[in-house]
Amino acid sequence: MGGPSAPAAQLPSPGNRGRRIGHPASTEPRRPVHQQNLISCARLRALPAPNSPSLIGQTRMPKIRTTVVITGILAATLTLAACSSSQPMGSMDDGNSASSVPRSSQGAFNEQDVAFAQMMVPHHEQAVEMSDLILTKSGIDPRIRALATDITAAQGPEIATMNAWLTTWGASDTGMSGMDHGDTGMMSDSEMTGLKDASGAEAGRLFLTGMTAHHEGAITMAGTEVTDGENAAAIALAKKIVSTQDGEIQKMKDILASL
Repeated sequence: MGGPSAPAAQLPSPGNRGRRIGHPASTEPRRPVHQQNLISCARLRALPAPNSPSLIGQTRMPKIRTTVVITGILAATLTLAACSSSQPMGSMDDGNSASSVPRSSQGAFNEQDVAFAQMMVPHHEQAVEMSDLILTKSGIDPRIRALATDITAAQGPEIATMNAWLTTWGASDTGMSGMDHGDTGMMSDSEMTGLKDASGAEAGRLFLTGMTAHHEGAITMAGTEVTDGENAAAIALAKKIVSTQDGEIQKMKDILASL
């Protein structure tokens, strides 16, 4: 009789699927994909419950990471809130306050600041009127037209600014009433009529001579504000008037000499 025969290879039973039998890895047949999926599902079902003691050590780290993430989000939110609350309220324009008025005009001011605005508003208004008159005429030197355009563009907004100051300060805008226009370089009613009736080169000369005296009066008024005023915004405007109109006086003298 021959030796004992080798036992037949034992095939895995349905209950043993997913377990490796005692065959070398190189000879184990590759399972179909659907069998591999079944094995994976079985292994997942075999895992201990989430509250199992064996998982406490494994689940602690995700909880810590979640806590860190939530803490980071809360910290970022608090930081943004702090940045928002640190913004000065004065920088927010709600459209209801005097937003067109420089903030410093709402600070300290004295009688000289009020008098400066009260007198300079009508003074500027006449300069704009003179400029508008010369711009409607024909035969005017282009240099004069350019100067008149600059005066209107500069002094129009300044009028609005000073009127807003007077409103903020609770003052009226009638500072020139009863005042001798000769003290401020302003043109009289008869001189304004003469400018209206003039034309060509004559109108240009009347404008230049009248505006030169007008500017000289404005510089005197602005100099008083720089010396005796208290409000920072009003003093800054006065300095601007002195600088701008002093340069325009020199231009007008040069033009007048060349006519």
